[in-house]
Amino acid sequence: PKAMALAALSTDAVKEILAECAEKNIPVIGFDSGVPDDTSGAVKATAATNNEAAAAIAAEKFGEHPDLVISLLNALLPLNPRHEIREIEYLPAELVPENPLRKNSIVDVRCRDAEGRQFIVEMQMIWSPEFRQRVLFNASKAYVRQIDTGQEYELLQPVYSLNLVNEVFEPELEGFYHYYQLVHMEH
Repeated sequence: PKAMALAALSTDAVKEILAECAEKNIPVIGFDSGVPDDTSGAVKATAATNNEAAAAIAAEKFGEHPDLVISLLNALLPLNPRHEIREIEYLPAELVPENPLRKNSIVDVRCRDAEGRQFIVEMQMIWSPEFRQRVLFNASKAYVRQIDTGQEYELLQPVYSLNLVNEVFEPELEGFYHYYQLVHMEH
């Protein structure tokens, strides 16, 4: 090819391709988050989105219309009709670590309802194993940050992570809606 367009979710996963492109003088243009930490020299340009700005725009639009967020969450989450969301309070989309050496997280929308349940909404163009890990990481982080040292675990409320992906991520499964739940299994 004369050039390559690449939206890499993991630089490690495309190192060999980038090295081959550099060797053959094929310019690579990185899209979305670019190709962070590339050392091959193949990436000549990046057309990257600013995830923080995109999240701010989404939060702003959803903030102007919380009824849309409530409707979306009620329509897509497996909530008992008696526990449907009636109102929400927006929370910061950034989950800043207490220790600056830990990983920072930014989600598209994070909110809490009157029952104290938290809801995280993420929109992603491409599914990847890295995205799956990020989803679990962000939901776990929101869950553990609900209580401080000395507080009772009974104060913990559910955290729901709704992820809208523009791709089939489990092609062997039928349907487009998949519901996962972390549960305790007795042996």
